Amino acid sequence: MRPTLATILLLLALPVLRADEPELRATRTDLAPTIDGDGGDPAWARATALRAVGKRVMPPLDDVRVAIDVRALHTATHVYLLVGWDDPTENVTHKTWTWDDAKQAYVEGPDREDMFSVALEHTGPFDADMLDGKPAVWDVWHWKAGRTNPQGYAMDKTHRYTREKPEGKAVSHPATDGSPVWIARPEDAGDSVERKQPAPGAKSEPLVPQFLPGTPTGSAADVSAKGRWSHGRWTLELARRLDTGYADDTRLDLARHCRFALATFDHTGNMDKATRTLVLTFDPPPLDRAAIDERTGAKGAWFEAECVHKVTFPRADVPVTVDGETMPPFMGLTSWAAFRAGKTAEAMVMGDLVLFADEVDPVMSVALENGLAVTALHNHFSFDDPKVYFMHLGGEGATAALATAVRRCVDRVREIRGATPVPPRTFGAAPLAGTSAIPIEPIERAFGTRPAAKDGMVKVVLGRTTRVPCGCEVGKEMGVNTWAAFRGTTEVAIVDGDFACLAGELQPVLKALRAAEIHVVAIHNHMEAEEPRVLFLHYWGRGTLEQLCTALRSALDAQRAK
Repeated sequence: MRPTLATILLLLALPVLRADEPELRATRTDLAPTIDGDGGDPAWARATALRAVGKRVMPPLDDVRVAIDVRALHTATHVYLLVGWDDPTENVTHKTWTWDDAKQAYVEGPDREDMFSVALEHTGPFDADMLDGKPAVWDVWHWKAGRTNPQGYAMDKTHRYTREKPEGKAVSHPATDGSPVWIARPEDAGDSVERKQPAPGAKSEPLVPQFLPGTPTGSAADVSAKGRWSHGRWTLELARRLDTGYADDTRLDLARHCRFALATFDHTGNMDKATRTLVLTFDPPPLDRAAIDERTGAKGAWFEAECVHKVTFPRADVPVTVDGETMPPFMGLTSWAAFRAGKTAEAMVMGDLVLFADEVDPVMSVALENGLAVTALHNHFSFDDPKVYFMHLGGEGATAALATAVRRCVDRVREIRGATPVPPRTFGAAPLAGTSAIPIEPIERAFGTRPAAKDGMVKVVLGRTTRVPCGCEVGKEMGVNTWAAFRGTTEVAIVDGDFACLAGELQPVLKALRAAEIHVVAIHNHMEAEEPRVLFLHYWGRGTLEQLCTALRSALDAQRAK
Protein backbone atom coordinates (compact mmCIF):
# COMPACT_ATOMS: atom_id res chain seq x y z
CA MET A 1 0.00 0.00 0.00
CA ARG A 2 1.39 3.39 -0.99
CA PRO A 3 1.68 6.20 1.58
CA THR A 4 -1.07 8.78 1.77
CA LEU A 5 -0.68 12.54 1.44
CA ALA A 6 -0.53 13.21 5.15
CA THR A 7 1.92 10.38 5.75
CA ILE A 8 4.41 11.74 3.24
CA LEU A 9 4.06 15.31 4.44
CA LEU A 10 4.62 14.20 7.99
CA LEU A 11 7.76 12.34 7.04
CA LEU A 12 9.13 15.37 5.25
CA ALA A 13 8.28 17.87 7.99
CA LEU A 14 11.12 19.22 10.08
CA PRO A 15 11.39 18.15 13.73
CA VAL A 16 11.41 21.67 15.16
CA LEU A 17 10.44 25.17 14.07
CA ARG A 18 13.80 26.42 12.88
CA ALA A 19 14.80 29.94 12.01
CA ASP A 20 15.50 28.89 8.42
CA GLU A 21 12.07 27.36 7.81
CA PRO A 22 10.56 29.18 4.82
CA GLU A 23 8.07 31.83 5.86
CA LEU A 24 5.08 32.88 3.79
CA ARG A 25 3.80 36.22 4.98
CA ALA A 26 0.18 37.02 4.16
CA THR A 27 -0.13 40.64 3.06
CA ARG A 28 -3.07 42.57 4.44
CA THR A 29 -5.53 43.85 1.84
CA ASP A 30 -8.88 45.58 1.94
CA LEU A 31 -9.79 44.36 -1.55
CA ALA A 32 -10.28 40.60 -1.66
CA PRO A 33 -9.18 38.82 -4.85
CA THR A 34 -11.69 37.01 -7.03
CA ILE A 35 -11.26 33.24 -6.78
CA ASP A 36 -11.24 32.42 -10.49
CA GLY A 37 -7.83 30.83 -11.09
CA ASP A 38 -6.61 33.85 -13.00
CA GLY A 39 -4.31 35.36 -10.37
CA GLY A 40 -4.48 38.76 -12.02
CA ASP A 41 -6.08 40.76 -9.21
CA PRO A 42 -3.97 43.85 -8.33
CA ALA A 43 -3.74 42.77 -4.69
CA TRP A 44 -1.61 39.76 -5.63
CA ALA A 45 1.11 42.06 -6.99
CA ARG A 46 1.60 43.41 -3.47
CA ALA A 47 1.97 39.96 -1.91
CA THR A 48 5.46 38.56 -1.37
CA ALA A 49 6.13 35.38 -3.32
CA LEU A 50 7.66 32.30 -1.76
CA ARG A 51 9.15 29.54 -3.90
CA ALA A 52 8.90 26.21 -2.13
CA VAL A 53 10.56 23.12 -3.50
CA GLY A 54 8.63 19.89 -3.79
CA LYS A 55 10.51 16.59 -3.82
CA ARG A 56 9.44 13.42 -5.53
CA VAL A 57 8.17 11.15 -2.81
CA MET A 58 6.55 8.30 -4.70
CA PRO A 59 8.63 5.43 -6.09
CA PRO A 60 10.72 5.43 -8.11
CA LEU A 61 12.53 8.12 -6.09
CA ASP A 62 14.83 10.45 -8.01
CA ASP A 63 16.22 13.98 -7.87
CA VAL A 64 13.37 15.56 -9.81
CA ARG A 65 12.02 18.68 -8.13
CA VAL A 66 9.07 20.96 -8.76
CA ALA A 67 9.01 24.65 -7.89
CA ILE A 68 5.76 25.69 -6.21
CA ASP A 69 5.26 29.46 -6.16
CA VAL A 70 2.86 30.68 -3.51
CA ARG A 71 1.59 34.06 -2.33
CA ALA A 72 -0.83 34.88 0.49
CA LEU A 73 -3.23 37.69 1.27
CA HIS A 74 -5.57 38.27 4.16
CA THR A 75 -8.41 40.56 5.08
CA ALA A 76 -9.89 40.95 8.53
CA THR A 77 -11.93 37.79 7.95
CA HIS A 78 -10.34 35.63 5.20
CA VAL A 79 -7.04 34.18 4.01
CA TYR A 80 -6.22 33.74 0.31
CA LEU A 81 -3.54 31.66 -1.42
CA LEU A 82 -2.27 31.97 -4.99
CA VAL A 83 -0.30 28.91 -6.09
CA GLY A 84 1.44 28.09 -9.35
CA TRP A 85 3.42 25.07 -10.53
CA ASP A 86 4.57 23.60 -13.83
CA ASP A 87 2.72 20.60 -15.23
CA PRO A 88 3.22 19.65 -18.89
CA THR A 89 -0.26 18.12 -19.23
CA GLU A 90 -3.76 19.03 -18.08
CA ASN A 91 -5.60 16.08 -16.53
CA VAL A 92 -9.19 16.63 -15.43
CA THR A 93 -10.79 13.19 -15.37
CA HIS A 94 -10.46 10.58 -12.65
CA LYS A 95 -11.07 6.83 -12.60
CA THR A 96 -13.66 7.03 -15.38
CA TRP A 97 -15.90 3.99 -15.81
CA THR A 98 -14.59 2.43 -19.03
CA TRP A 99 -16.39 -0.26 -21.02
CA ASP A 100 -14.41 -3.51 -21.30
CA ASP A 101 -15.63 -5.60 -24.23
CA ALA A 102 -13.88 -8.71 -22.98
CA LYS A 103 -15.52 -8.49 -19.56
CA GLN A 104 -18.75 -7.03 -20.91
CA ALA A 105 -18.70 -4.65 -17.95
CA TYR A 106 -17.47 -1.23 -16.91
CA VAL A 107 -14.09 -1.15 -15.20
CA GLU A 108 -12.26 1.65 -13.47
CA GLY A 109 -10.13 3.47 -16.03
CA PRO A 110 -6.46 4.40 -15.64
CA ASP A 111 -7.05 8.15 -15.91
CA ARG A 112 -6.06 10.25 -12.92
CA GLU A 113 -6.69 13.96 -12.43
CA ASP A 114 -4.18 16.60 -11.34
CA MET A 115 -4.56 17.58 -7.68
CA PHE A 116 -3.06 19.91 -5.10
CA SER A 117 -3.18 19.87 -1.29
CA VAL A 118 -2.58 22.34 1.50
CA ALA A 119 -2.06 20.70 4.90
CA LEU A 120 -2.34 22.90 8.02
CA GLU A 121 -1.43 22.10 11.59
CA HIS A 122 -4.51 21.51 13.72
CA THR A 123 -3.82 19.46 16.85
CA GLY A 124 -0.54 17.90 17.96
CA PRO A 125 2.98 18.34 16.58
CA PHE A 126 2.86 19.16 12.88
CA ASP A 127 6.61 19.15 12.34
CA ALA A 128 7.40 15.79 13.88
CA ASP A 129 7.45 12.36 12.29
CA MET A 130 3.92 11.19 12.91
CA LEU A 131 4.99 7.65 12.14
CA ASP A 132 6.69 7.74 15.52
CA GLY A 133 3.17 7.27 16.84
CA LYS A 134 2.55 10.77 18.18
CA PRO A 135 -1.14 11.63 17.87
CA ALA A 136 -1.95 14.54 15.59
CA VAL A 137 -4.68 16.03 13.44
CA TRP A 138 -4.16 17.96 10.21
CA ASP A 139 -6.59 20.24 8.41
CA VAL A 140 -6.27 19.44 4.68
CA TRP A 141 -7.58 21.40 1.68
CA HIS A 142 -7.61 18.94 -1.22
CA TRP A 143 -8.21 20.53 -4.63
CA LYS A 144 -9.00 18.22 -7.54
CA ALA A 145 -8.88 19.36 -11.17
CA GLY A 146 -11.84 17.21 -12.20
CA ARG A 147 -13.91 16.49 -9.11
CA THR A 148 -13.91 19.82 -7.21
CA ASN A 149 -12.59 22.50 -9.55
CA PRO A 150 -15.73 22.86 -11.69
CA GLN A 151 -17.76 23.60 -8.54
CA GLY A 152 -15.18 26.13 -7.30
CA TYR A 153 -14.15 24.30 -4.13
CA ALA A 154 -11.43 22.21 -2.54
CA MET A 155 -12.43 19.19 -0.51
CA ASP A 156 -12.05 20.08 3.18
CA LYS A 157 -11.02 17.15 5.34
CA THR A 158 -8.89 16.13 8.31
CA HIS A 159 -6.10 13.60 8.58
CA ARG A 160 -6.04 11.91 11.99
CA TYR A 161 -3.04 9.94 13.29
CA THR A 162 -3.42 7.49 16.17
CA ARG A 163 -1.60 4.52 17.64
CA GLU A 164 -4.80 2.61 18.26
CA LYS A 165 -7.17 1.66 15.50
CA PRO A 166 -9.96 4.25 15.44
CA GLU A 167 -13.59 3.63 14.76
CA GLY A 168 -14.58 3.94 11.14
CA LYS A 169 -12.43 3.83 8.04
CA ALA A 170 -8.68 4.05 8.62
CA VAL A 171 -5.45 2.70 7.08
CA SER A 172 -2.42 1.50 9.04
CA HIS A 173 1.21 2.12 8.15
CA PRO A 174 4.30 0.84 9.90
CA ALA A 175 5.72 3.35 12.38
CA THR A 176 9.45 3.76 12.81
CA ASP A 177 9.44 1.19 15.60
CA GLY A 178 7.58 -1.30 13.41
CA SER A 179 4.24 -1.02 15.16
CA PRO A 180 1.23 0.36 13.29
CA VAL A 181 0.17 3.97 13.15
CA TRP A 182 -3.41 4.47 12.00
CA ILE A 183 -4.47 7.22 9.61
CA ALA A 184 -8.08 8.26 9.13
CA ARG A 185 -9.03 10.89 6.52
CA PRO A 186 -12.65 11.92 7.05
CA GLU A 187 -14.20 14.71 5.04
CA ASP A 188 -15.51 17.62 7.11
CA ALA A 189 -19.15 17.56 8.21
CA GLY A 190 -21.76 18.45 5.61
CA ASP A 191 -22.67 17.45 2.09
CA SER A 192 -19.66 16.58 -0.05
CA VAL A 193 -18.36 18.53 -3.02
CA GLU A 194 -18.40 15.31 -5.07
CA ARG A 195 -20.75 12.36 -5.54
CA LYS A 196 -19.64 8.89 -6.49
CA GLN A 197 -21.86 6.81 -8.75
CA PRO A 198 -21.59 3.04 -9.30
CA ALA A 199 -20.76 1.59 -12.67
CA PRO A 200 -23.81 1.17 -14.91
CA GLY A 201 -25.09 -2.37 -15.20
CA ALA A 202 -25.46 -2.24 -18.97
CA LYS A 203 -23.42 -0.49 -21.64
CA SER A 204 -24.52 3.03 -22.48
CA GLU A 205 -21.47 5.09 -23.45
CA PRO A 206 -17.84 3.91 -23.75
CA LEU A 207 -16.85 6.27 -20.93
CA VAL A 208 -19.06 7.13 -17.97
CA PRO A 209 -17.99 9.48 -15.16
CA GLN A 210 -17.51 7.77 -11.81
CA PHE A 211 -17.71 11.10 -9.96
CA LEU A 212 -20.44 13.68 -10.31
CA PRO A 213 -20.41 17.25 -8.98
CA GLY A 214 -21.92 17.82 -5.55
CA THR A 215 -23.02 20.93 -3.69
CA PRO A 216 -21.03 21.14 -0.45
CA THR A 217 -22.65 22.38 2.72
CA GLY A 218 -21.56 23.02 6.30
CA SER A 219 -17.92 22.60 7.15
CA ALA A 220 -17.35 20.76 3.85
CA ALA A 221 -18.02 24.04 2.00
CA ASP A 222 -15.35 26.13 3.73
CA VAL A 223 -12.62 26.26 1.08
CA SER A 224 -13.27 28.05 -2.21
CA ALA A 225 -10.80 27.11 -4.92
CA LYS A 226 -10.42 27.56 -8.65
CA GLY A 227 -7.57 26.49 -10.90
CA ARG A 228 -6.63 27.12 -14.52
CA TRP A 229 -4.14 25.27 -16.68
CA SER A 230 -2.41 27.14 -19.50
CA HIS A 231 0.78 26.53 -21.46
CA GLY A 232 2.11 23.87 -19.15
CA ARG A 233 1.33 25.53 -15.83
CA TRP A 234 -1.43 25.40 -13.21
CA THR A 235 -2.56 28.57 -11.46
CA LEU A 236 -4.72 27.94 -8.40
CA GLU A 237 -6.46 30.35 -6.04
CA LEU A 238 -7.89 29.27 -2.67
CA ALA A 239 -9.80 31.15 0.02
CA ARG A 240 -11.20 30.39 3.45
CA ARG A 241 -12.45 32.27 6.47
CA LEU A 242 -9.79 32.73 9.13
CA ASP A 243 -12.18 31.27 11.68
CA THR A 244 -14.90 29.09 10.20
CA GLY A 245 -16.45 28.32 13.58
CA TYR A 246 -16.07 24.58 12.96
CA ALA A 247 -13.96 22.43 15.27
CA ASP A 248 -12.58 20.37 12.38
CA ASP A 249 -10.95 23.45 10.81
CA THR A 250 -7.73 25.13 11.88
CA ARG A 251 -8.48 28.55 13.33
CA LEU A 252 -6.11 31.05 11.75
CA ASP A 253 -5.18 33.81 14.17
CA LEU A 254 -3.62 36.96 12.71
CA ALA A 255 -1.46 37.22 15.82
CA ARG A 256 0.01 33.71 15.47
CA HIS A 257 1.91 31.74 12.87
CA CYS A 258 0.57 28.53 11.36
CA ARG A 259 2.68 25.70 10.03
CA PHE A 260 1.68 24.09 6.76
CA ALA A 261 2.94 22.15 3.73
CA LEU A 262 2.05 21.83 0.06
CA ALA A 263 1.81 18.85 -2.27
CA THR A 264 1.19 18.26 -5.98
CA PHE A 265 -0.40 15.22 -7.64
CA ASP A 266 0.50 14.94 -11.31
CA HIS A 267 -2.15 12.54 -12.72
CA THR A 268 -0.86 9.79 -10.41
CA GLY A 269 -3.79 9.41 -8.04
CA ASN A 270 -1.25 9.74 -5.26
CA MET A 271 1.12 12.44 -4.16
CA ASP A 272 3.86 13.18 -6.66
CA LYS A 273 5.92 15.91 -4.98
CA ALA A 274 5.67 17.59 -1.57
CA THR A 275 7.37 20.40 0.33
CA ARG A 276 8.80 20.42 3.81
CA THR A 277 7.19 22.45 6.60
CA LEU A 278 6.44 26.07 5.76
CA VAL A 279 5.26 28.82 8.13
CA LEU A 280 2.33 31.13 7.42
CA THR A 281 2.41 34.50 9.17
CA PHE A 282 0.19 37.55 8.81
CA ASP A 283 0.72 41.26 8.44
CA PRO A 284 -0.54 42.76 11.70
CA PRO A 285 -3.36 45.28 11.56
CA PRO A 286 -1.98 48.81 11.46
CA LEU A 287 -1.43 50.39 14.85
CA ASP A 288 -4.01 53.06 15.60
CA ARG A 289 -1.56 55.82 16.44
CA ALA A 290 -4.22 58.53 16.53
CA ALA A 291 -6.14 56.57 19.18
CA ILE A 292 -2.97 56.27 21.28
CA ASP A 293 -2.36 60.00 21.16
CA GLU A 294 -6.00 60.76 21.94
CA ARG A 295 -6.29 58.28 24.82
CA THR A 296 -2.93 59.10 26.45
CA GLY A 297 -3.23 62.84 25.92
CA ALA A 298 0.30 63.03 24.52
CA LYS A 299 1.61 63.53 20.99
CA GLY A 300 3.59 60.42 20.18
CA ALA A 301 6.58 59.82 17.93
CA TRP A 302 6.62 57.07 15.28
CA PHE A 303 9.76 54.95 14.86
CA GLU A 304 9.42 53.37 11.44
CA ALA A 305 12.38 50.97 11.79
CA GLU A 306 10.69 49.17 14.69
CA CYS A 307 7.05 50.07 13.92
CA VAL A 308 6.77 51.57 17.41
CA HIS A 309 4.69 54.55 18.54
CA LYS A 310 6.05 56.15 21.70
CA VAL A 311 4.52 58.73 24.03
CA THR A 312 6.50 60.54 26.73
CA PHE A 313 5.71 62.45 29.94
CA PRO A 314 8.68 64.48 31.27
CA ARG A 315 8.78 64.82 35.07
CA ALA A 316 9.49 68.53 35.27
CA ASP A 317 6.99 69.06 38.08
CA VAL A 318 9.41 68.19 40.92
CA PRO A 319 13.06 69.35 40.92
CA VAL A 320 15.47 66.40 41.37
CA THR A 321 19.17 66.39 42.18
CA VAL A 322 21.59 63.49 42.01
CA ASP A 323 24.78 63.82 44.02
CA GLY A 324 23.98 67.52 44.29
CA GLU A 325 23.55 67.99 40.53
CA THR A 326 20.27 69.21 39.04
CA MET A 327 18.71 66.61 36.77
CA PRO A 328 16.49 67.82 33.90
CA PRO A 329 13.93 65.32 32.52
CA PHE A 330 16.13 64.66 29.48
CA MET A 331 18.67 62.99 31.77
CA GLY A 332 16.39 60.03 32.47
CA LEU A 333 13.46 61.54 34.35
CA THR A 334 10.83 61.07 31.64
CA SER A 335 8.00 58.56 31.85
CA TRP A 336 7.25 56.79 28.58
CA ALA A 337 5.06 54.14 26.99
CA ALA A 338 5.83 52.45 23.66
CA PHE A 339 3.18 50.69 21.59
CA ARG A 340 3.44 48.22 18.71
CA ALA A 341 1.14 45.78 16.97
CA GLY A 342 0.79 42.63 19.05
CA LYS A 343 1.16 38.94 18.26
CA THR A 344 -1.57 37.59 20.52
CA ALA A 345 -3.66 40.77 20.69
CA GLU A 346 -4.25 43.95 18.73
CA ALA A 347 -1.38 45.78 20.44
CA MET A 348 1.23 45.49 23.13
CA VAL A 349 2.77 48.17 25.32
CA MET A 350 5.91 48.51 27.38
CA GLY A 351 6.77 51.50 29.50
CA ASP A 352 8.65 53.01 32.40
CA LEU A 353 7.05 55.45 34.83
CA VAL A 354 9.19 57.89 36.80
CA LEU A 355 7.66 58.04 40.29
CA PHE A 356 8.29 59.42 43.74
CA ALA A 357 7.79 57.28 46.84
CA ASP A 358 4.24 58.39 47.62
CA GLU A 359 3.19 57.76 44.00
CA VAL A 360 4.36 54.15 43.72
CA ASP A 361 1.52 52.35 45.51
CA PRO A 362 -1.45 54.28 44.10
CA VAL A 363 -0.07 54.23 40.55
CA MET A 364 0.69 50.52 40.80
CA SER A 365 -2.89 49.88 41.90
CA VAL A 366 -4.22 51.88 38.95
CA ALA A 367 -2.00 49.93 36.53
CA LEU A 368 -3.08 46.55 37.88
CA GLU A 369 -6.76 47.53 37.98
CA ASN A 370 -6.60 48.56 34.30
CA GLY A 371 -5.04 45.41 32.92
CA LEU A 372 -1.38 46.36 32.88
CA ALA A 373 1.37 44.19 34.32
CA VAL A 374 3.96 45.68 36.66
CA THR A 375 7.24 43.99 35.73
CA ALA A 376 9.91 45.86 37.70
CA LEU A 377 10.32 48.54 40.37
CA HIS A 378 13.75 49.88 41.21
CA ASN A 379 16.00 52.92 41.43
CA HIS A 380 18.36 54.31 38.78
CA PHE A 381 20.41 56.65 40.94
CA SER A 382 22.31 56.94 44.19
CA PHE A 383 22.03 60.07 46.38
CA ASP A 384 18.96 61.31 44.48
CA ASP A 385 16.81 63.88 46.23
CA PRO A 386 13.91 63.31 46.44
CA LYS A 387 14.18 59.56 45.98
CA VAL A 388 13.06 58.48 42.50
CA TYR A 389 11.59 55.08 41.57
CA PHE A 390 11.12 53.55 38.14
CA MET A 391 8.11 51.30 37.57
CA HIS A 392 8.17 49.20 34.41
CA LEU A 393 4.87 48.26 32.80
CA GLY A 394 3.72 45.89 30.09
CA GLY A 395 0.52 44.63 28.57
CA GLU A 396 -1.32 43.23 25.57
CA GLY A 397 -4.84 43.98 24.42
CA ALA A 398 -6.92 46.48 22.51
CA THR A 399 -4.98 49.60 21.57
CA ALA A 400 -7.53 51.97 23.09
CA ALA A 401 -7.67 50.04 26.37
CA LEU A 402 -3.88 50.00 26.76
CA ALA A 403 -3.57 53.70 25.99
CA THR A 404 -6.37 54.50 28.43
CA ALA A 405 -4.61 52.49 31.15
CA VAL A 406 -1.40 54.47 30.62
CA ARG A 407 -3.32 57.74 30.77
CA ARG A 408 -4.97 56.76 34.07
CA CYS A 409 -1.55 56.05 35.58
CA VAL A 410 -0.27 59.45 34.48
CA ASP A 411 -3.44 61.16 35.71
CA ARG A 412 -3.02 59.52 39.12
CA VAL A 413 0.48 60.99 39.38
CA ARG A 414 -0.89 64.42 38.54
CA GLU A 415 -3.63 64.09 41.15
CA ILE A 416 -1.09 63.22 43.86
CA ARG A 417 1.28 66.05 42.97
CA GLY A 418 -1.61 68.47 42.65
CA ALA A 419 -2.63 67.72 46.24
CA THR A 420 0.93 67.54 47.62
CA PRO A 421 3.45 69.36 45.40
CA VAL A 422 6.46 68.26 47.47
CA PRO A 423 6.90 64.49 47.89
CA PRO A 424 6.88 63.49 51.57
CA ARG A 425 9.80 61.61 53.12
CA THR A 426 7.79 59.07 55.14
CA PHE A 427 4.49 57.23 54.94
CA GLY A 428 3.36 59.49 57.79
CA ALA A 429 2.76 56.89 60.53
CA ALA A 430 3.70 57.42 64.18
CA PRO A 431 6.83 55.61 65.43
CA LEU A 432 6.48 52.15 66.98
CA ALA A 433 6.71 51.60 70.70
CA GLY A 434 10.26 51.18 71.94
CA THR A 435 9.96 47.49 72.85
CA SER A 436 8.91 44.87 70.34
CA ALA A 437 6.67 42.03 71.55
CA ILE A 438 5.45 40.01 68.59
CA PRO A 439 3.96 36.59 69.50
CA ILE A 440 5.05 33.60 67.43
CA GLU A 441 1.74 31.69 67.23
CA PRO A 442 -0.27 33.96 64.86
CA ILE A 443 2.62 33.98 62.39
CA GLU A 444 3.08 30.21 62.61
CA ARG A 445 -0.63 29.73 61.88
CA ALA A 446 -0.54 32.11 58.93
CA PHE A 447 2.56 30.64 57.26
CA GLY A 448 2.28 27.01 58.30
CA THR A 449 5.83 26.78 59.58
CA ARG A 450 7.71 27.57 62.77
CA PRO A 451 9.30 31.04 62.65
CA ALA A 452 12.43 32.31 64.39
CA ALA A 453 12.31 34.94 67.14
CA LYS A 454 14.80 37.47 68.51
CA ASP A 455 14.35 40.42 70.88
CA GLY A 456 10.58 40.43 70.45
CA MET A 457 10.81 40.26 66.66
CA VAL A 458 9.67 37.28 64.58
CA LYS A 459 10.86 36.13 61.16
CA VAL A 460 9.55 33.35 58.92
CA VAL A 461 11.37 32.03 55.82
CA LEU A 462 9.92 29.77 53.07
CA GLY A 463 12.44 28.28 50.71
CA ARG A 464 12.26 27.72 46.96
CA THR A 465 14.77 26.19 44.55
CA THR A 466 16.27 27.08 41.21
CA ARG A 467 19.35 26.09 39.24
CA VAL A 468 22.15 28.52 38.42
CA PRO A 469 24.43 28.36 35.34
CA CYS A 470 27.02 26.15 37.06
CA GLY A 471 24.33 23.48 37.31
CA CYS A 472 24.09 23.87 41.09
CA GLU A 473 20.68 23.79 42.73
CA VAL A 474 20.25 26.68 45.14
CA GLY A 475 17.49 27.13 47.68
CA LYS A 476 16.42 28.66 50.95
CA GLU A 477 19.78 29.23 52.59
CA MET A 478 21.31 30.53 49.35
CA GLY A 479 18.72 33.33 49.26
CA VAL A 480 15.99 31.79 47.13
CA ASN A 481 13.17 32.33 49.58
CA THR A 482 10.03 34.18 50.55
CA TRP A 483 10.34 35.77 53.97
CA ALA A 484 8.59 38.13 56.36
CA ALA A 485 9.98 39.86 59.46
CA PHE A 486 7.68 41.44 62.09
CA ARG A 487 8.38 44.07 64.75
CA GLY A 488 6.09 45.93 67.15
CA THR A 489 3.06 44.64 69.03
CA THR A 490 -0.17 42.86 68.15
CA GLU A 491 -1.90 46.28 68.01
CA VAL A 492 0.67 48.10 65.84
CA ALA A 493 3.27 46.17 63.88
CA ILE A 494 5.45 46.59 60.85
CA VAL A 495 6.48 43.88 58.41
CA ASP A 496 9.08 43.82 55.70
CA GLY A 497 10.04 40.97 53.45
CA ASP A 498 10.41 39.39 50.06
CA PHE A 499 8.36 37.18 47.74
CA ALA A 500 10.34 34.89 45.43
CA CYS A 501 8.12 34.62 42.35
CA LEU A 502 8.32 32.29 39.38
CA ALA A 503 6.84 33.05 35.96
CA GLY A 504 3.14 33.86 36.22
CA GLU A 505 3.19 34.46 39.98
CA LEU A 506 4.25 38.11 40.19
CA GLN A 507 1.02 39.79 39.09
CA PRO A 508 -1.29 37.79 41.42
CA VAL A 509 1.00 38.52 44.37
CA LEU A 510 1.14 42.22 43.52
CA LYS A 511 -2.65 42.42 43.29
CA ALA A 512 -3.11 40.65 46.62
CA LEU A 513 -0.60 42.89 48.42
CA ARG A 514 -2.02 46.09 47.00
CA ALA A 515 -5.58 45.00 47.85
CA ALA A 516 -4.40 44.70 51.46
CA GLU A 517 -2.60 48.08 51.31
CA ILE A 518 0.85 46.56 51.65
CA HIS A 519 3.53 48.81 50.13
CA VAL A 520 5.56 47.32 47.27
CA VAL A 521 9.03 48.83 47.39
CA ALA A 522 11.09 46.89 44.82
CA ILE A 523 10.74 44.26 42.07
CA HIS A 524 13.94 42.91 40.57
CA ASN A 525 16.12 39.88 40.03
CA HIS A 526 18.88 38.60 42.35
CA MET A 527 20.58 36.16 39.98
CA GLU A 528 21.59 35.81 36.35
CA ALA A 529 20.44 33.06 33.98
CA GLU A 530 18.90 30.85 36.66
CA GLU A 531 16.32 28.24 35.66
CA PRO A 532 13.52 28.64 36.49
CA ARG A 533 13.75 32.41 36.48
CA VAL A 534 12.99 34.03 39.87
CA LEU A 535 11.79 37.60 40.45
CA PHE A 536 11.96 39.08 43.92
CA LEU A 537 9.25 41.41 45.20
CA HIS A 538 10.12 43.45 48.32
CA TYR A 539 7.39 44.91 50.48
CA TRP A 540 6.71 46.94 53.63
CA GLY A 541 3.53 47.05 55.67
CA ARG A 542 2.02 48.50 58.84
CA GLY A 543 -1.10 47.52 60.75
CA THR A 544 -2.30 45.15 63.40
CA LEU A 545 -0.50 41.82 63.49
CA GLU A 546 -3.69 40.08 62.39
CA GLN A 547 -4.11 42.40 59.40
CA LEU A 548 -0.54 41.85 58.29
CA CYS A 549 -0.72 38.06 58.65
CA THR A 550 -4.00 37.97 56.73
CA ALA A 551 -2.56 40.13 53.94
CA LEU A 552 0.53 37.97 53.49
CA ARG A 553 -1.47 34.77 53.70
CA SER A 554 -3.71 36.02 50.86
CA ALA A 555 -0.63 36.81 48.76
CA LEU A 556 0.79 33.33 49.40
CA ASP A 557 -2.51 31.78 48.41
CA ALA A 558 -2.60 33.85 45.20
CA GLN A 559 0.94 32.77 44.41
CA ARG A 560 0.27 29.08 44.99
CA ALA A 561 -2.92 29.23 42.92
CA LYS A 562 -0.73 29.78 39.87
